[in-house]
Amino acid sequence: MSQVISICGVNINDIGIDELLHRLKTSLANSTGTEIVVTPNIDHLQRLTLADNGAFKRAYQRASFTLCDSRVFRIAARLKGKRIINVVPGSDLTERLLNEHWVKQCKVCFIGPSDRDCENIRARYTLSHLSHYSPPMGFIENFCETQKCLDFIEKSAPSILFLAVGSPRQEILASMIKDTSQHSMIVLCIGASLDFLSGKTSRAPKWIQILHLEWMHRMLSEPMRLAPRYFKNAKWLISFIVGTAN
Repeated sequence: MSQVISICGVNINDIGIDELLHRLKTSLANSTGTEIVVTPNIDHLQRLTLADNGAFKRAYQRASFTLCDSRVFRIAARLKGKRIINVVPGSDLTERLLNEHWVKQCKVCFIGPSDRDCENIRARYTLSHLSHYSPPMGFIENFCETQKCLDFIEKSAPSILFLAVGSPRQEILASMIKDTSQHSMIVLCIGASLDFLSGKTSRAPKWIQILHLEWMHRMLSEPMRLAPRYFKNAKWLISFIVGTAN
């Protein structure tokens, strides 16, 4: 049984991955429109508390499912009296979906990865109908480039769409798709998940994930890019726990 837990102005759907997959499949079968799935981690949550992130916040408010991506945040939430049972990392959700027989027969679309990475994933998961598009850097600030991306998605008419262009770009793009698409589809904002599945990037071993140290593995893999971000996130997390974060 799922429940909704409100934290930092974000409504987290505390739902197990098996129930989630069932509900997504049912939604697709019933053609209920565009269903957006977001997987907030600590970085997302701290940015959602900033006053100048209006478009990002609105995109989150339009999501059908908002899943806790972070085991560390689950611990922090419990210290604040918010008991989240289920952690559903975007990478785990993506892999589970691509391993589902019904998904392998669907029209699937990837936005973000290179041609080579997409072909690696197609072969690994035996996807029958895969389309993909890689927009240029900064596309979301360029009307023409954003429209090209939206037009490609509309023409491809996927049943399941994976957006892997980074946050907040992928969430804002998902909101645009919900406004403009004439097709029913599941739209998943999944960050670097496809990099892991294609073999481009190595995910932390399972024992590191169990110890809640996957963030450290990622930071050590890309210290110049991720260390400043994680330092900022750590400061926000401490302020959240002691009660000074919004």
